[in-house]
Amino acid sequence: MSVRRRKLDQEDEGSPTAPRRVKVYGPSRSHKRCLLYSAVVFVVSSIFGYLLLLLSTSHNTGTLDSIALTLGLHKNIYTVVIDAGSTGSRVLALSFHQSILDDSLKLDDELFIEQEPGLSAFADNPAKGAEKIAELVERAKKFVPQKAWASTPMVLRATAGLRLLPEGQANA
Repeated sequence: MSVRRRKLDQEDEGSPTAPRRVKVYGPSRSHKRCLLYSAVVFVVSSIFGYLLLLLSTSHNTGTLDSIALTLGLHKNIYTVVIDAGSTGSRVLALSFHQSILDDSLKLDDELFIEQEPGLSAFADNPAKGAEKIAELVERAKKFVPQKAWASTPMVLRATAGLRLLPEGQANA
C-alpha cells in the first residue's frame, strides 16, 4: 500500500503564498520580423544615401559617364586651338563629353604639339609659315574624327610678336 499525501490549502495553486510559475518569453516571432525589416530598411537606405551623395558631386560622375559612353548615350565634343606665336606654333585639340548627370563638360583626351621656329622666322617667306600652320591643322584633323569636322570649332590666334614685324610682312 502506498502513501498518498494531500496538498494543504496553502499550497494550492490559487493561493497567494504559493510560488508562481513565471514563463520567460523571448522575443516573439513578429518582434523578430520587425527588427529584421528595420535592419534591411536601414541598410538599403544607407546604401542609397551613400550612392546619392557620391553621384551628386560633379567630380564623381566618372563611373556613370563611362557606362553612358560605353552604351553610346552621349557624343564627344571636339575643339581645336592653334596658337601661331612668334617663338613657336602650337596646336591644342581637346575631346570632351557632356556629363549625363550635371551637363558639365568632362575632358576625355587631348593633343598638344609644338613646332619651332615661330611665325616671325618666316617674315621673308610667309608661304613657309603657312605650311607650318597647315601641318598643325593636319595633326588636329587626325585627332578629330572626320564625322565631327563640320561641328568642331577651330580657332587660330597669332600673338603680339607678329605686330613687331613691318605691316606688309605681318599681314602676308
